[in-house]
Amino acid sequence: MGLNMMTEATLFLKEYEWISDMFISFSRNPLLGVLAGFLLTVLIQSSSVTIGILIALSVSGFISLEAAIPIIFGDNIGTCVTALLSSMGSNFQAKRAALAHLIFNVMGTIVGLILLPLYLMLIPHTALSLARQIANAHTLFNIINVALFLPFIPLFVKILKKIIPSKPQEERGTIFINRELLSTPSIAIDLSIKEILRMLEIDSKMIGLVMDDFFKGKIESIDKVMRMEDMVDELRREITKYLIEITEQELSDKDSTEIPALLHIVNDLKRIAGHAVNLAELTERKISEKTVFSKDAEKELRHVYGIIVDMINGVDKALKHDKGDIAEKIYEIENLVNNLTMKYRNNHIERLRDKRCKLNSGVLFVDFLMNFEKVGNHLVNILDAKLGVLSGKK
Repeated sequence: MGLNMMTEATLFLKEYEWISDMFISFSRNPLLGVLAGFLLTVLIQSSSVTIGILIALSVSGFISLEAAIPIIFGDNIGTCVTALLSSMGSNFQAKRAALAHLIFNVMGTIVGLILLPLYLMLIPHTALSLARQIANAHTLFNIINVALFLPFIPLFVKILKKIIPSKPQEERGTIFINRELLSTPSIAIDLSIKEILRMLEIDSKMIGLVMDDFFKGKIESIDKVMRMEDMVDELRREITKYLIEITEQELSDKDSTEIPALLHIVNDLKRIAGHAVNLAELTERKISEKTVFSKDAEKELRHVYGIIVDMINGVDKALKHDKGDIAEKIYEIENLVNNLTMKYRNNHIERLRDKRCKLNSGVLFVDFLMNFEKVGNHLVNILDAKLGVLSGKK
C-alpha cells in the first residue's frame, strides 16, 4: 500500500522532461548517481526511504537499473552521516564504530563502481521485475561488501586504532553500557560485566603502580592512583545505576540472580581501589620519611604482592569465561595470603626484637600486609558472588 502511494505520487514527474534527463545522466555518469544517492539519504536521514523512492520511480518507469545502482551505492554512504553525527562528543569506541561504518561503505562503493559492469549483468538474473531487482541490488551490495571485508577485519581494526587512538581522559566513565539495550536484559547484563572487568583492570593497575613506586623508592604515581580511584568510583555509580534500571525490566530467573551478585562485585571492587589508595599513602609515607625496610621484609612484601596479582588474574578469568573450576585454586591462594600475613608479621616482630628493623618500619610493614590481606578477602568475595550465579545456572 505504501509503495503504491509513493508510485502514484511520482506520476506527475512525467510532465518534466529534465527529470528524465537527469536520471539518464546517472546511468551515463555513475559518480553523479552516487552523489545524488548520498545527498538524498543525508536529507531524508533514512536509507530505507531512499530505496523506497527508487523502487517507486522504477515502477513509474522513471529510472533504469543502470541509474538506480549508483544511487544505491551513494545511499549506503549517506546513511553513515547519522552515525557520525551521533558519535560526536561520545567516547572513542563510538567514534571508531561510526568511522568503521563510513570506511566500510566507501570502500564497498569504490569496489562496486569498479565492478559495475559485472554487477549490472548479475542483478537482472535475481528477479523479473525492475523494482525487485533494485531491492536485490541493495541487499547484495551489503552481503558482498561483508564477504570482501571479513578477511581484513584484523587489519581494519589496527587502522581504526591508529586513526582514533584511545586517550587516558576517555577512560573515565562507562564505555560499554547502553541504555537503548535495557529492554534486552541479558545483553545489558553482559555490557555491565564488561564495565566491571574495566573496574578490576583499573584496580590491578593501581596496585601495580603503587608497588612499582615502593620498590623503586620514588614517588611517581601517587597522583595518578588518586585519579584512578575517582574513575573507579564513577564506574561504581554508573554501573550500579544501570543494573538497577535493568531490574525494572522483565527478567528471567537467571538474570534476577545475577544482578544482586554484580552489585556486590561492584562494591568489592570499589573497596579494593580504596585499599590501593591506602597502599599508595603508605608508600608515600615510607619514601618521604626515608623509612628503610630490611631485605627480608621487602622480599616478603614482594611475595605477597605476587600472590595478589595471581588472584586478580584468576578472578578476571572467572568473570570473563564463567570459569568456576578455578575457584578452588583461588581459595587456596587466599588461605596462603592469610597464613603468610600471619607468618610474615611474626617474622617482622622477630626482626624488631633482634633490632634488624626499626619500629617505624615495623608499623608500615604490618599495615602493608593488612591491606594486601583485605584485597585478597574482597577478591574472594567477588568469586563467591560469581560462583553463586554459576550454581544458579545449573
